[in-house]
Amino acid sequence: MATCATRSASPRSSGRLPAHLRNEWDVDNEAEGIAFFHENGIAPPVARAIYSWYVDRALGNGGQFGEADAEAFKAFAKGKLSEAQIEKLIKWHVGDEK
Repeated sequence: MATCATRSASPRSSGRLPAHLRNEWDVDNEAEGIAFFHENGIAPPVARAIYSWYVDRALGNGGQFGEADAEAFKAFAKGKLSEAQIEKLIKWHVGDEK
């Protein structure tokens, strides 16, 4: 099994995010997201795909997550997550749920 040292670093620490987003990246929210995947038994490849989608979307839209992003996420996550999990993550991303 791979150790944490061999896995990808956080987008914040890896330099993947531009500086203006890196300063706003919330490592506590990142940890909560990772815990959500684990607690819900979401397979690592699916968790990585969802997480990568979100980071790429954050890069593309300056860190904002709006209605168009929610619709795109629903389409992307369909078949990967349950409807309840999709809705929970959308609410979490827009700040309506923790």
